[in-house]
Amino acid sequence: MDVDRASIEWCKRHIGPINPRFTFYHADCRNPSYNPRGSKSAGEYRFPHPDSSFQLILLSSVLTHTLEDDLSHYLREVSRLLAPGGIVYASFFLYLSLEQLPAGVARHGVAFPVVRGHYALNREDYPTNAVAYSEQFVRGIAREAELSVIEPTAYGAQDLLLFTKRIDTPLEVTLGDGWYQMEKDCWRWTKRAFTVHMSSVHLKSLSPRPMTLSLRFRLPAAVVRQTGPIHLKASLAGAALPECEYATAGDHVYLQPLPAAVPSDGFTVRFELDRTYGPTQSDPRELGIQVAFFAHCGAGFRDLNPIRVSYAG
Repeated sequence: MDVDRASIEWCKRHIGPINPRFTFYHADCRNPSYNPRGSKSAGEYRFPHPDSSFQLILLSSVLTHTLEDDLSHYLREVSRLLAPGGIVYASFFLYLSLEQLPAGVARHGVAFPVVRGHYALNREDYPTNAVAYSEQFVRGIAREAELSVIEPTAYGAQDLLLFTKRIDTPLEVTLGDGWYQMEKDCWRWTKRAFTVHMSSVHLKSLSPRPMTLSLRFRLPAAVVRQTGPIHLKASLAGAALPECEYATAGDHVYLQPLPAAVPSDGFTVRFELDRTYGPTQSDPRELGIQVAFFAHCGAGFRDLNPIRVSYAG
């Protein structure tokens, strides 16, 4: 979706015929720089999709061209469209103090001399040419839209925030077989196959609802260099969940819907990798992926909630 009709028409001509899984449409909402004659204001535009219909939403260089009221509306719409446990990828120009703005933040390569409270403009004559926001303000309106930030912020030429929306079952998570000990108070390694048990006295009343399993993990660069892409799959009570490939180092999420019939007294999920890193001369272990249980954050710790089950509604 884009407000620039010419870009959408280009995508329809050049991408649609190659891969029909992609669809493109023009959102005819007004933008002073990219669609000045749009039929609706951005603050009135409702995305033509049902509630909770997306697991992943990408906003790449979209909110960098959006004014304050429209930004709030877009985040509310994104929250409406996002399924529980889903992810929003959104880029911004973020600043921490007003003193940074006139000359611009070096990583952005853009100056924002026109300051208007929580945001600032690159050009007053074309206000949506580039818009910078206070990070604290963005986080605040995201909370109002019932979106939570997946830490940390990734700062760059455009700054990246990941959001999620969760309605979580009150499950107790117990690690089963296939886990190594905690290292450096932060990461736990897995073996090629490992299990997690989930139980709750409330599970029986919740199990008829659609549920989603997510596992957040890190794939170290050393693993990718030695093994190449890895495949991760899972199974629950004999029912196999889809297999996913991860080819790059860094943080990843395995996110899959659970089978309709979840045992009411708790269940065990078995994860399995197709390959592992090691053993090596210096480390005799068979190392799979790293899963964060908590991380240093200033003087304290931040819970990363790596293994979760969310339910719709």
